[in-house]
Amino acid sequence: MRARALLIAVLLLTAFAWPRLVSVISGGDGSAWTLRSPVGGEAAAREEVGFGPAASQLRQDVALPAQVVDFTPESTTVRTFPSTDYTDPTAGPRASTTDWRVIMGTGNAAELWLHGTKDGRLLDLGGRYVNYTDDGGVTWKSVRPAEPLVNAEGSVIAAPNGDVVAVTWDPYSGDRVLTYKYVAAEKAWYYMYQPIHTPFWDRPMIDVVPGPFTDPLGNSVPYLTFINGLPHDPWQYSYDGLNYPGVSYRSRDASSTSPVSSWLDVKPDPMRDYTQLAADGLFFGFAPLDDGKAWSENLMFTREDMRWHRWTTPEGQTIDGHLQIDSRGRLHNVLRSGTGFEYRVSTDGGRTWSSLQVPEVGRPGDFKANAAAGVAAVWSLKGKKDMVTKLDITAAQPSVLRVYDVGLGDDPRTGGIGFYGLTGGHRFDFSSIVVLPDGRVAVSFMDSKTKMHFPTLGTEVVAPGLAIELDTRVGGG
Repeated sequence: MRARALLIAVLLLTAFAWPRLVSVISGGDGSAWTLRSPVGGEAAAREEVGFGPAASQLRQDVALPAQVVDFTPESTTVRTFPSTDYTDPTAGPRASTTDWRVIMGTGNAAELWLHGTKDGRLLDLGGRYVNYTDDGGVTWKSVRPAEPLVNAEGSVIAAPNGDVVAVTWDPYSGDRVLTYKYVAAEKAWYYMYQPIHTPFWDRPMIDVVPGPFTDPLGNSVPYLTFINGLPHDPWQYSYDGLNYPGVSYRSRDASSTSPVSSWLDVKPDPMRDYTQLAADGLFFGFAPLDDGKAWSENLMFTREDMRWHRWTTPEGQTIDGHLQIDSRGRLHNVLRSGTGFEYRVSTDGGRTWSSLQVPEVGRPGDFKANAAAGVAAVWSLKGKKDMVTKLDITAAQPSVLRVYDVGLGDDPRTGGIGFYGLTGGHRFDFSSIVVLPDGRVAVSFMDSKTKMHFPTLGTEVVAPGLAIELDTRVGGG
C-alpha cells in the first residue's frame, strides 16, 4: 500500500494514457486481438498476438498447480460485544451479548474480501493468498503460487458449478496479477499469471455469469468470469476462470448498443446464495441472472453479443443501489435511508417490492442474502462503530432478528489511499460480510485492538479483522 500511495500520480497518468500506448482491438465474439504501434495508430499494426480463437483458451489442464499449505493467522481470540435480540415478538427488543471469534492476518492491512461456499467454507482474499477455513476459523489453509508475493489485494467468489475463482494484484513484486481457481470436479487449486491489465490495477473485483457460454474453440463452458481493477473499465473476461484475454467496455457499450427492458425473473438455483458479489459502495453493483445475462447498475450484459446495454423495467424504472439474488430467485436491494437503511425484497422479478426500514444503525455497506439459511445480513457503520443487522428472509416480508455491535467503535479509520508510515494503519477501505450455511455471519471490522504486521513496513499497524459469529446470550441467559 505504501508503494501505491507514493506512485499513485504516475500510475493514474499511465492508466489513463493506456489507450494511446497500446491499442487493443477485440471483437465481442472473442476474435483475435491486434497490438498496434504506440505511435503509428491502427494503420501501423505490428503483429497479431496469440489471444484469438486458437490461443485464448489455455485451459486449466495447462494451469499451474497451487500449493495448499497450513496457515496460522497472526492472532485468534474470542471477544464479546453487545447485541439486541428481536427474535421474540412478544417480548420485544431484548439486550443480549454475542461472542465472536476474531482473527487477524487473513487479509492485508486495509482490506478483507470474505466469501462463503455452500459446504460452509469461509474464504478471504483481501491480500496475497486465498486463505480459507472449514471449521469456523479454528484451523486454516492457504492457497499459494510457487513464487511468493510481497503484499497484494484481491477478490474471490464461488462459481455456479461449485468452482471458486479469484484474482489478486501485487504491485510490490513487479506489478503482477495472478488468478486462482478451485476446480470442484478435481478438488484441486490452480493459478496462472495474468499479463494483460491496465498499468494501474488497484482493488480488483471479480464476478461470475452463469451460462452456458461457447468459447472461441466451440466448447461449451458453464460460466463466464469477469475481472477488473481501478479505474474499473475495461473489464476482462475468461471462459476458464484462469486466463482473461477478452475485453469488455461497459461505458462504451452503453453508449453504442440498443437499450433493453425486462423484468429480472430468475430461476431458483442453490448456488445463487453463494455467487453474490461484494456490495460495498466502492464497487460496481453486479447480479448474475439466467442464460448468460447479468445486471450491473442498470446495464445488462447479454450472451448474444457479449456486450452491455442500458436497462430498465418494461415500465421504464431502474434500480438504485446494489442488488443480490438468492437461491429462490428473489431480488434483494439495500438503500440508505435516514439514520439507517431500507431493505427491499421482490419475489416477482422487480414488479413489486416489500420493504423494511431499519433505523439507527448507520450507513449500509456490504450485504448478503442466503435463502437456504433464511438469513440476510447487512454491515453498516454508525459513527466509528461497525454494526451488523441480521434479517429473517424466510417470508416475503423481511424482519429483523438481531442487531450486533462488532468492535469497540473507537478507531478513527480512513478509506482509500493512505500512507501507513504516517497513520500507523487505520485504513478500512471497504466492508465485507458473509452469511454461512448455518445462518452465522462472518464480517470485517476494525477497532483499536485489531492489529497486524504490515510486511512492506515491518511494523504493526491497526487493520481490519475478521469476526465470526459464535453464541448469543439474551438477557444474561
